[in-house]
Amino acid sequence: MKAAIIAMAYSALMFILSGLFMIGAAFWTGQFGWFPLGVFSTLCGGAVMYVAQGMDKRRKWAWYAALVLCCLYLPSVMFLPMGAIGLCGLLTAQARREFGFTTGL
Repeated sequence: MKAAIIAMAYSALMFILSGLFMIGAAFWTGQFGWFPLGVFSTLCGGAVMYVAQGMDKRRKWAWYAALVLCCLYLPSVMFLPMGAIGLCGLLTAQARREFGFTTGL
């Protein structure tokens, strides 16, 4: 379970850093086409970090959101390890019990 939270926090960090880099590059070069993408990336990083905090507090909605995010990470090259580690952590029997799932999956 801890591995899934760490994978989500790491991916949030990657989103935020790449967003801040794009915002800085927009101001540095004067080409402000990167600015909206940088803001969007930073906001996505904040949303992923919110999901990671929800997982740490064992919120059921966060488990579903993390499951969707990890599945979306799998086809990408940059986020593939986070998606695989996150899914392995989310789908263990212990993690499902911690989030209140007693049967299935």
